[in-house]
Amino acid sequence: MTITNVRELFALWENLSAIAADIGVSYRTVAEWRRQGRVPPHYWGALVLSARQRGVKGVTMNLLKRLPTAEQVADFAGIISLWPTAAAMASDLGVPPSTVRAWKSRNHIPADLWRQVVHSATNRGIKGVTYATLSGIASRNGKPRGHNVSNHPVECHQ
Repeated sequence: MTITNVRELFALWENLSAIAADIGVSYRTVAEWRRQGRVPPHYWGALVLSARQRGVKGVTMNLLKRLPTAEQVADFAGIISLWPTAAAMASDLGVPPSTVRAWKSRNHIPADLWRQVVHSATNRGIKGVTYATLSGIASRNGKPRGHNVSNHPVECHQ
């Protein structure tokens, strides 16, 4: 069987609770990943280890790299979920974690912070978070594109 998405990947385990317990996150977090079709790269190693320990065959870093990328995430909540936690994204952007959680629940990232979001994603190795991705999500959501936001790549130095 060829795994082409997160739902198929997670079906290899007995249930979502088993995945959550193995990698040290809540059931709700794993359910959200399944809903959004994306596992944050920060958790890939733990997921591969869980698969090995449970005898789940075929789960490798290469498989996880082939699954949907940020460009395929449908909404801002999905973009936010690419970070290990809301607190991690908040720290990167200099805002309180409660602000990031509110953005996620409202499916919104303020356009004036897109440059910082792209920069943070680049520094964390989160692929595909670009101005074009964010703008596309905003357009699909019927929200206007941010003003003073360039679609050109930004240089990020670690």
